[in-house]
Amino acid sequence: MRKVLVLLLFFTLNSWAAPKQEFSNWEVRTAPIAYLAKWITLDLSYVTDSFAFGPSIISYASPETVGGMLAPTYNGLAYGGNFVLAETLYRNSLYLSGHAYAENFRSYPHAFLGYQNRTGGKANIVLGYRWVNIDITSMFGVGMEFRNHKVESVNNFTNSVTEYNENTSLLHIEFKIGYLF
Repeated sequence: MRKVLVLLLFFTLNSWAAPKQEFSNWEVRTAPIAYLAKWITLDLSYVTDSFAFGPSIISYASPETVGGMLAPTYNGLAYGGNFVLAETLYRNSLYLSGHAYAENFRSYPHAFLGYQNRTGGKANIVLGYRWVNIDITSMFGVGMEFRNHKVESVNNFTNSVTEYNENTSLLHIEFKIGYLF
């Protein structure tokens, strides 16, 4: 019993003497896989223990040519906001996140003789897991993305222009890395 009390006293005194860890108040995140499509994403978030929020921007910087084999190329900009909810943002945990954007970009679809001007908005909601290693974070999750665009489709072959509204729901996979500061 005496050994237990000595150990308890040791750990109690040691925890009082340990320096307090000061948490970072900001986080910057990006989606590295988006760079393959030449999309530059950036989230800046003010971080509390279980909630983060802030502005987001996406620069669609693909060349203005025919779309790639797997996806169209985009050239334009999206801006908006982001949030992250978790039990704690300073340790590994499940998270719920979301983004909302206003966007304006030109899309060059695959094997299409023209382009599309798209304006509108999109939002996503994601459930995933967040890993924290000192100041480096990574997030992986799955959710849904909702888009509402006004589309102006220009066909260079027939010199025709078609306008329509497009509302879509898509599966959204998120992989982001970040830095707490």
